Amino acid sequence: GIGDSVIYPDVSIERIRNNATIYTDKESEIEVLLKNYGEYSATTQLRAYDNDKLIYNKPVSLSETGINRIRFPYITDEEGQHRISIDVAGLPEEINVQNNLKSTIINVLSSKKKIAVISGSPSRDLSTIVKSIKRNNDFELIQITQLGKAGFYDNYKSLEKINEADAIFLVGFPNIYSDPNFVNDIFSLIKSSRKSVFITPGFTSDYRTM
Repeated sequence: GIGDSVIYPDVSIERIRNNATIYTDKESEIEVLLKNYGEYSATTQLRAYDNDKLIYNKPVSLSETGINRIRFPYITDEEGQHRISIDVAGLPEEINVQNNLKSTIINVLSSKKKIAVISGSPSRDLSTIVKSIKRNNDFELIQITQLGKAGFYDNYKSLEKINEADAIFLVGFPNIYSDPNFVNDIFSLIKSSRKSVFITPGFTSDYRTM
């Protein structure tokens, strides 16, 4: 028949296996399945990138079976969506290099529990709770402190940050100086999210707005 019957060597990335969701500072594993045809004694180079940052770069001796599994650990301290791109160097005389690149997405969540502490004013109870949370490396503190009628410390009262919290401590909050609208927003958020809530009363606590 007419046509090119020559079998050209080829190496391809068939599959990437990984956990879809992992946590910061917790090691996981990525497995890459390579297949090779027409060349069973060559060595190629496998590289992995995390959002364009090189994280793995090692030679691979191709198997006579044509199937190669490469595993390597993956760990990061950055939250968010990470694109892991894998590429393998082409073989001599390889024509099809389009299958030498593949990518996957890993969602990285914080391994720390976020604790929101909302206080009606500075107090000894507040200081004790904050110090206890800061001593635990598995906790991340979100602190919102009301300063009487003057508003909030550093003018900081982020509902978005409160919504990110896994648990909420209310220390002498709300009190007689608290903005009813802000109090309503917090308790609406608590009711809709079913977060764990811990309440420590204060001398000026006022729960009529709850």
